[in-house]
Amino acid sequence: MRRTAFLLLTLIPFFASAQELESLSGIRLNFSAPSARAAGMGGATAAIFDAASVSENPAAIAEARRSVTVEARHQSVERNFIDGVDDGLSTTSRRDARQQLSRLTLTQPLAHGTVSLMYDEPLNAHSDTRSLFTSMIPVPVLVDGGKIVGGPHNAAKHVCQQCWGTQIPVPVALNANANLRLRKYGVASAWTRGALAYGASVQYHRLDQDTKTTSVTIENPIETSHDHSFTYALGAIWTITEHTRLAASYDSAAAFTSRRSGTLVILPAERTFRTPATLRTGVAVDLTPNITFAADVVHVGYKAMANRDHEERSPYHSASYHDAVELHAGTEWRVSPKLAVRAGFWRDPAHHLESRHWTAYFEWPEMLGIIDTNEKHVTAGATIGSGRARLNAAFDRGSKSTTSSIGIESSF
Repeated sequence: MRRTAFLLLTLIPFFASAQELESLSGIRLNFSAPSARAAGMGGATAAIFDAASVSENPAAIAEARRSVTVEARHQSVERNFIDGVDDGLSTTSRRDARQQLSRLTLTQPLAHGTVSLMYDEPLNAHSDTRSLFTSMIPVPVLVDGGKIVGGPHNAAKHVCQQCWGTQIPVPVALNANANLRLRKYGVASAWTRGALAYGASVQYHRLDQDTKTTSVTIENPIETSHDHSFTYALGAIWTITEHTRLAASYDSAAAFTSRRSGTLVILPAERTFRTPATLRTGVAVDLTPNITFAADVVHVGYKAMANRDHEERSPYHSASYHDAVELHAGTEWRVSPKLAVRAGFWRDPAHHLESRHWTAYFEWPEMLGIIDTNEKHVTAGATIGSGRARLNAAFDRGSKSTTSSIGIESSF
């Protein structure tokens, strides 16, 4: 049994799907990022008419003026890992930073509607954990009837008649060097009929990912994906009264082919990397002529990301994701025609990879080595300028990440 456990834990990376490998390396997979204006309001954007938010709701460009928006973003993320369970769980962390051109929109009103061309880069992540786990860590394991029931952090609480302890020398987290970049190009159209604004978009998604993992004893395959996928989005904003708007939008999922190469490939070399579908609902209320409150509820279908290709081929059962519901809320105060300030809050629920069954005999979620909790964010932002040129800036502070966004919007 000791040899079996060691072999199965060693081979975990071979059975994991593409996005599972990214998740095991510590990358928190979020596939949307708000515009600079919306980011200052906690990402509450569904019911706001904002041409830069066309990626989240195509109806947002209805009756917009001709404009160009260019935005950039800097993000710093701290990733936490379990690196030992000798006297309870011990942890380590790593912080990575990236900056990039994040959004570009060109909006043009027409005789019977509005059209927008857009570019969006919601995800550009890198994680290298090889320097964190350079040696094997002795992991005490308590087994009862062929099932791992815990490490020393809960072994004292367990009393059994037939159990034994052993030291399985495995790294608690996965050594990986992961790079993941998702870019979206699209065209959107929106129309207005009475109190209802509605829109649709078609988007071309480009995924580039390169992930190299290292197991306990052997060099694992290299996972790569340089593929494209087409998606669509639908949205509507209903102006109930002069001061109240309701909105809803849906963004379909994308699927990419990823390939493995290396010294050992147990399962089919081609896999599917999936992104989740998103359903967003929102409300915006003008509390005064100069103050607007907005709130969104966003359902993200992370569960569909898990790969099921190999479950019939192996005693290893894939880890899984769970759908998540994000909450966003924020306020905008237009202080003067040339100045607006914003503040907001949003909650990003834990949606990391979770183990289900490593085998029919072993069950130990801590072997994933990833620490993932709900992340709460506080945001602030401002717009300076009016007429032909405006500068939008936002700052998002979460418990594990910090994001700064800046954009220039020009109307002509």
